[in-house]
Amino acid sequence: LAQQVCNHLTTWCTKNKLVINCDKNKTEAIILKTKASSNGVQVPDLIINEKSIKYVKSTKVLGLIIDESLCFKNHAEEKLKECNRKWGMITRSTNRNHGLNVRSLCLLLKTMILTKLHYASPLWLDNNLDTFKSFWKGLS
Repeated sequence: LAQQVCNHLTTWCTKNKLVINCDKNKTEAIILKTKASSNGVQVPDLIINEKSIKYVKSTKVLGLIIDESLCFKNHAEEKLKECNRKWGMITRSTNRNHGLNVRSLCLLLKTMILTKLHYASPLWLDNNLDTFKSFWKGLS
């Protein structure tokens, strides 16, 4: 069935004068974990334009790391690293005696960190709140 979908997609793209880029590291497929995939059922190779599509455990789409179990743990860990790095940059030049005032720090926190956390958050944040406990404790 998956190969039939690929064939139909290829035909549709050809009719509409579109090109599917199947170059190495450009085209990936992800298989979501199901009972069948957990039981060792062999997944057939997909071929588009005579090129095999590689299967991956996770992939990045529009800045969101999607994994095979849809738990988004890799994405949450990546965002935590980004937030820690950016907060470190902000606080490195600020202390009680000099640097930015509280209002400016809050503005930087909102623009540089919270925007990263809000992007696609309905998909990934709820299941990964534990990942950010250490980060939030460090802010208070």
